[in-house]
Amino acid sequence: MNAVPLHMTGMASGATSLVREFGQGLGPAVISTVAMSAASAALVGKLSGADAGMEAAAGPLRSSTPAATAPARRPRPPSATGWPSAW
Repeated sequence: MNAVPLHMTGMASGATSLVREFGQGLGPAVISTVAMSAASAALVGKLSGADAGMEAAAGPLRSSTPAATAPARRPRPPSATGWPSAW
């Protein structure tokens, strides 16, 4: 703060704080994005073809039926006001 005139120290302090806060928020986001990108690239190479091996290892335990689906929801009754009610 010694490099700015006395009447502009508040503005300089605010600008310094803004840059510091921006760096503290952006820095970890960029670092984690780069790390996750590198980790996913490494895992794709190691896991490609793993599902075929798992299916073969399951043998008779493998499910031949599709996964169960959720039951259908019953329709909501109309409200007296015409607006959807919060059930």
